[in-house]
Amino acid sequence: MNLKDKNIIITAGGTGGHIYPALAVAEMLRENNANVTWVGTPNSMEANIVPEYFNMQYIKSSGVRGKGLKRKVAFPFTLISSTLKARKILKKLKIDLVIGFGGYVSGPICLAAVQKDIPIIIHEQNAKIGLTNRILAKLATKVCLAFDVEDIQKRLSPKQLAKTQVVGNPIRKDIIALNNKTKNITENGKLKLLVLGGSQGAKSINNIIPDLIIEANKQGISLKVWHQTGKLSFEETKNNYNQVPSTHIKDISAYITDMTNAYEWADILICRAGALTVSESAIAGVPAIFIPLPSAVDDHQFFNAQNMVKNNAGFCIRQDQMTLENLIDIIKPLYEDRDKLKEISQKAKNTLIKDSSEQILKAVEQILNKK
Repeated sequence: MNLKDKNIIITAGGTGGHIYPALAVAEMLRENNANVTWVGTPNSMEANIVPEYFNMQYIKSSGVRGKGLKRKVAFPFTLISSTLKARKILKKLKIDLVIGFGGYVSGPICLAAVQKDIPIIIHEQNAKIGLTNRILAKLATKVCLAFDVEDIQKRLSPKQLAKTQVVGNPIRKDIIALNNKTKNITENGKLKLLVLGGSQGAKSINNIIPDLIIEANKQGISLKVWHQTGKLSFEETKNNYNQVPSTHIKDISAYITDMTNAYEWADILICRAGALTVSESAIAGVPAIFIPLPSAVDDHQFFNAQNMVKNNAGFCIRQDQMTLENLIDIIKPLYEDRDKLKEISQKAKNTLIKDSSEQILKAVEQILNKK
């Protein structure tokens, strides 16, 4: 596929769950000779990550859900201003197509594209469609979903469903490569536990893991932990590990830079259920115990995890039910029966779509060929 001379905007921001799937698609577009520009907001996560890889344009944008009265009153004016700025970007760069991956910034640039009769593709990473994407689904040329879930279908009209395709979540190539490799589950001895407390830290998860290692050991379950604590909880969590023998610890760090290595190392995972974590761990074949973030909008993390649970490819515990007893009830049978762990690993690998970026790339080609 050759997209030479095609000018495409990728827009995504706010969280890694929006940004990293968008990066995977942006890289594939560039490999196929498209001119890719990223539109995000200043002083944001995307502003810290994306410029290393792609040319970036900025517009100011903010959300309205759950904000104070002042922000809600200002929102229409901010939207108008940011949409006008977006129109200028589209005109200056002679854009052929816009792909929105969610986050507040997607709204203005996609609205501006519709006004200028430029086709748009939107991608929803979660099992619950976000507010921005719910609005944009009415205007989009193509709606791409990560999960085939009834709830999203109920929220879309028949006309919107006709242009909808389940494509999965775009994942980095190095993690997809793990899907094609045999997952080496530890046959005997210590079970290797990867804990992802999130980039900002999940205090409830971080607090319970040192106690879990100790209690499990008392019950004859030997675990070795690699723990990403997040920046905010690093010192406190590290201190909590003072009571844990060093032979049960691989590493405790604020942030793991090489997630491919971490997934390849792990026999089992305890983590939140953000769309990216669910998708990456599944593709990598790491059986996971998901602890959904209770405050997630529309409880979307719980529903993300259900895609794995219903296929017997993972586990889910509500945060208020995350006790040592409940965690050990899941881990103990897997510790004692490694073949069962291997079976779940294989089911995880087969549960989600692996060629998401390629499917989106094909949609791009089909739309541009019709222009």
